[in-house]
Amino acid sequence: MDNLPELSLYVHLPWCDKKCPYCDFNITTDSLNDSVKELFNALKNDLDQSEPLINQRPFKSIYFGGGTPSKVPTTFIKDFLDFLHSKFKVVLNCEVSFEANPIDLTSDYIAELKDSGINRMSVGIQSFDDQYLGSLGRNHNASDSLKALRLLSESELIGTIDLIYGGPNSNSQTLKNDLEIFLDAGINHLSLYQLNIEPNTIFYKKRPLLPTENEIEKAEIISSDLLVKNDFNQYEISSWSKENSKSIHNQNYWKYGDYLGIGPGASSKIFKDNFHHRFRKRNSIKSYINDTKPIHMEKLEGKELDFDLAINILRNKSGIDDKNLATNQIKLSERFIKKYKIGVDLGYFQKSRLGTTDKGFKFLDDAVSIFS
Repeated sequence: MDNLPELSLYVHLPWCDKKCPYCDFNITTDSLNDSVKELFNALKNDLDQSEPLINQRPFKSIYFGGGTPSKVPTTFIKDFLDFLHSKFKVVLNCEVSFEANPIDLTSDYIAELKDSGINRMSVGIQSFDDQYLGSLGRNHNASDSLKALRLLSESELIGTIDLIYGGPNSNSQTLKNDLEIFLDAGINHLSLYQLNIEPNTIFYKKRPLLPTENEIEKAEIISSDLLVKNDFNQYEISSWSKENSKSIHNQNYWKYGDYLGIGPGASSKIFKDNFHHRFRKRNSIKSYINDTKPIHMEKLEGKELDFDLAINILRNKSGIDDKNLATNQIKLSERFIKKYKIGVDLGYFQKSRLGTTDKGFKFLDDAVSIFS
C-alpha cells in the first residue's frame, strides 16, 4: 500500500433510452429487466476479484457513470454502496457522484439517492433550447431541462450540469442563453464541452452542419467572460467551478491518479509492479456478467507513457506540482523533458513548473501533439 497513487472507483451502468448521435460511450438501449440484478452481482464480484489491484487503498472518490445511471432503481445503488463500505476502505466524507438524465429526476428519486450515500449529482442537461436539443437527438426538452435544474438546485447535493456548445442549429447566443439560465440557478460547478464528432457515432456517419470556427471562438469568449464575471474558475479544459466545488474524481483522472473501472466496457488505470497500466472490461452486459476479468492489459512505457501523461496532466489549468508527481508515481523520462522544453520554446508550456501557458491551454491539442 505504501507509495501507491491515490485510488478512485468508476462504476459503469450502460442503460440508455436511446443512443444520442454524438455519443461514443459503451451503452445499451435494452431494457433493464433481470439484467440489472445480475449486473450488480457481477459488480460486487468484480470488486472482490480486484482486491490485489486495490491493494488495501481507500477509495478517494466513487462515480456512477454511463449510460444513464438514473434509470436504475435506487435500491441497487444503496445495496452496492453498503457492500462497498462493508468490505473496502473509503475515505471519510468520500465524494460519491451520480450521473442523471433530466427526465428521470423527481424530488423522491433524489431523496432516495441521498439516503443511499450519493452526495454529488451531474445532470446531462446539454441545453435549455428546444431546437438545439432536438438537433442533438436528446430525449428531453427545454421544460425538462429547467425542471431538472430546479430540482438540482433545491437538492442540497453538490450539483453540476453538462452543457454542449458548437452543435448543429446552435450559435454563440445559444450558449450565452444557456449559461445565463445556469448562473441564475446558483449551482457551483459546470462541465462545458465543445461537440466533437467521434468515430463510431451517428454524426460521424452523417456529419451535420456545424457552426464556423469563428462562431465557436465567439461562443468561447462569451462563455469565459460570463463565467469569470460570476466567480467561476476554469480548472480543467472542460470544467468550471466556484470555490470548494471542484470534482475530486475528475481531478484524480487528470492528475494521473489510479482509478478502478468496473462494469461493461469500463476502463482503468492502475500502477502496479512499478509501471502504470491501462485495461478495460468486456463491453456487453452478458459477456461482462460471465467474466469480469480485465482485458487488453497494457503496460505504459516509452513514448506511449509520455503521450498518455501529456494528454492527461496538461489538461489541468494550474499545472502539476512535484508533490503530485511523487504521490502518483509520475517519473518523467528524459525524452518527455526534452519535448517539454520544445513546448516551452514555442510558448506552450511554463518554464517554472509543469503546465501550459495561456497559449498552450488555448491550443492544447497542438501543445500535446509535441509528445505524439
